[in-house]
Amino acid sequence: MNLGRRYAASRDPDDNLLLATATAGEARFLITNDRDLLEVPDELRQALKYAIVASQEFLKQWDTEH
Repeated sequence: MNLGRRYAASRDPDDNLLLATATAGEARFLITNDRDLLEVPDELRQALKYAIVASQEFLKQWDTEH
């Protein structure tokens, strides 16, 4: 059984589960106000297929797209 990619990029080890879940679920966004997730290194951000955004930033994007 393949459990998917495991991450170790967040300063908070518990947040790495959220990164893995968003990847496995093929998310477009990971919406959070958690500083540890919002400050994940740029190298990882560029490799992810989803954006990590604060809730206010997401709502601004949503309003302009809809």
